[in-house]
Amino acid sequence: MKLIALCQLSLGLVQVVDIRKGSRTTKMLTALPEILQWMKERTDFLGGLRPVYEPMVVRPKNWTTLYDGGYLSSDIKPLRLVKRGSKAYFETLEKADMPVVYEAVNAIQNTAWQINTFVLEVMETFWQNGIQAGEMPLKDGIPLPEKPYDIETNPESQLKYRRETNEVYLINTANRSKRAYFEIILDIARRYAQYKKFYQPHQLDFRGRVYAVSPLSCQGSDATKALLRFANGKPLGSEGWKWLAVHGAGLIGNDKVSFEDRVNFILDNEDVILAIAENPYDNRQWFGEIGGYEVDKPWQFLAWCKDWEGFVKYGEAYVSKIPVAFDGSCSGLQHYSAMLKDEKVRATVNLLPGDKPSDVYAMVAEEVLKAVNHDLENGMVDELKLVDNKPKFEEGTRTFARQWLEFGINRKVTKRAVMTLCYGSKQFGFAKQLMEDFIHKARMNEEQLPFTGTGKKASNHLAGKISITVARI
Repeated sequence: MKLIALCQLSLGLVQVVDIRKGSRTTKMLTALPEILQWMKERTDFLGGLRPVYEPMVVRPKNWTTLYDGGYLSSDIKPLRLVKRGSKAYFETLEKADMPVVYEAVNAIQNTAWQINTFVLEVMETFWQNGIQAGEMPLKDGIPLPEKPYDIETNPESQLKYRRETNEVYLINTANRSKRAYFEIILDIARRYAQYKKFYQPHQLDFRGRVYAVSPLSCQGSDATKALLRFANGKPLGSEGWKWLAVHGAGLIGNDKVSFEDRVNFILDNEDVILAIAENPYDNRQWFGEIGGYEVDKPWQFLAWCKDWEGFVKYGEAYVSKIPVAFDGSCSGLQHYSAMLKDEKVRATVNLLPGDKPSDVYAMVAEEVLKAVNHDLENGMVDELKLVDNKPKFEEGTRTFARQWLEFGINRKVTKRAVMTLCYGSKQFGFAKQLMEDFIHKARMNEEQLPFTGTGKKASNHLAGKISITVARI
């Protein structure tokens, strides 16, 4: 005890607390709360800060076999062309003639990249000051709900509190991993910002999809993509600047009109764009609203604004390094409708020519909205039932309808469900997606929600409406 007392006095790291177990009291040595918090933060930060596989400052080795590409150093565990697979699978691949596959992967990993230092500076400033933009994780978790006044005497209050507390715990756990990943990305970006070019070794998965092995890649989140640009740019020319404008409109979310309308939209909002490029700290529309549209990919849009500023200054001779994205329209449905020659679905996913793009996600959202409005008028009302001789309140479908209408049903709400339909997702998966994408995210941002409890019942209800709608596609 004397040694413990001396430790407490000299270091201020630990404390002795009384732990009561039944009628017995035990003394326990524990770290002070502030030390536990410090340890927790450092563990989160250091847990995976230096990933094994990082970008390379020289060209990766070309793939000529299943085992000889990627990193040069023998200090790094060698890569295989395919990340996972059984012994039999690799024996089959070893006998295959795959020159086109090797050539494609080599072309991708020999593409030189650089860090967009403009975006990195803004991102670091926001992160250090606890300012959230886009999908940046919270630096701290959300607080636990307050204990009900009758928690000691009311079993229902105890159960409700446990459920709500568990929900917050799950959100905070997910946020910790997101925060650690974000710190990893920032750390790599800081260290590689000094290089004029670097490269990304790539692998395949067992399906043949190509992936960078480093966490900092063009296949990452919005913030990760924004940190990257091509090391070798090209002058925009007479047509390139228009495609740059189309890309910018897409990042804002205005991608359901003709290409000409998208270019005109950018020109109409050029003053706001240039103000953002000049001072993104005071002009924060880049993670808000522009021209009536909620910016869809704020960090990539910020990078784009700076590039557009270059075009305005230097015209068609401006050398752009921004990757311009071209995306499919729900590729799962595109493949199915093409194979089945389904004229109706092909039209909804832009496999047939049209004056402007079709939007299958918005079409589904419109039908779901009709079904929810029908529930609001004709659905079941709330009921107070007796279960095991105890009163139990059950919300009716009218209440769920009112809650979702208050929250808002748009293409974002139905998009992930439609996208994952072709990969086997059904009502249970749709409900889980709604919880993850909207309810958990809103709680992390401490937004007020119209749903009661955890929102799980409301999510199950809307998932059912989405499931019925997409089954008709």
